[in-house]
Amino acid sequence: MAGQKDKSNREYYNSARVEMLSLIPQGSRRILDVGCGAGELGKGCKELCGAEYVVGIEYNKQAAELAQNSLDKVIQGDVETLELPFAQGFFDCIIYADILEHLINPDVVLKKHVAHLAPNGKIVASIPNVRYFAVLSQLVDGHWTYEEQGILDRDHLRFFTLKEMLALFADAGLKPGFIGDNVKDLYNKLKPDEFPADLRLGRLTISGLSEQEFRDLFVFQYLLVMERG
Repeated sequence: MAGQKDKSNREYYNSARVEMLSLIPQGSRRILDVGCGAGELGKGCKELCGAEYVVGIEYNKQAAELAQNSLDKVIQGDVETLELPFAQGFFDCIIYADILEHLINPDVVLKKHVAHLAPNGKIVASIPNVRYFAVLSQLVDGHWTYEEQGILDRDHLRFFTLKEMLALFADAGLKPGFIGDNVKDLYNKLKPDEFPADLRLGRLTISGLSEQEFRDLFVFQYLLVMERG
């Protein structure tokens, strides 16, 4: 299956991902949604962001069939082996909503797709943060337990910290235009008044943290808008 998510979970495939829609740059007429599921995010791009032509790529056959009801074109197959039938610079925006971590070689896919990105185009991506405190706490106790969803989703093949996310995109010639995050509420309860600071959670103690390093431990997902470097 080349690392692509093939779950029967209807909620997974039908998610509209409102937080991703807010990142779509204005004027993005032609959009590629990689791992489009049932097409809800792409549908939102058309209805709320003014996109005129939205293409989806989806591994799951049933989800791809549903997406055809909402998108202009749907390509069903393995994104890691597909050759896109579009000219260079065709897309104004390419979306990877929780998909890169499911790929065997996300770096190769990115480099191929960047060729189809317009000179001023943007890539919008959401990626789980493996530096999340709950994952580190597991490691302290000697565990790395996969789950049905979340950072340790059993279908994840790649794991990224923020630095490694940015390195992945930099290798494809991209730099960050915006970095946002989804952060656990616990962060606001534990955030100290002064930095550098220490964090103690159970048996885990991390010392000398800057404010950004402290926050990063409570970020379970990063939201990125990338542009050509």
